[in-house]
Amino acid sequence: MPFLEEKYPNLKNASFEEKYDFLIDKIGLRILRSWIPISDESIKETYAKDKNLNNIPLEDWDRWTGASATPTDVSWKPYNLRTLIAEKTGVTTFSLAECVCLLKQTATRSIKQKGE
Repeated sequence: MPFLEEKYPNLKNASFEEKYDFLIDKIGLRILRSWIPISDESIKETYAKDKNLNNIPLEDWDRWTGASATPTDVSWKPYNLRTLIAEKTGVTTFSLAECVCLLKQTATRSIKQKGE
């Protein structure tokens, strides 16, 4: 059960953007973008107000990863974003927080590639 930095040592000193952009490239932007069920226009409007997309409720991000979280527990659907990450990268230790960060970086990159 390798951690991302164990499997890909070049990411040990990577920035947030470099780490998640690496994963987006490895998995595929289109594949990851399909996990976010809102339009690019909605993402652009949200991003214009908060570059970290924290104005989208955390519960939405959790749900989009295939998880349901309470303060003390996380439940995952049988097929979820962690499953996809493991299939595409071999990394099996991704947390819910990391999955949310991956989706947020995917959303940001998606709108930036189309022009802000």
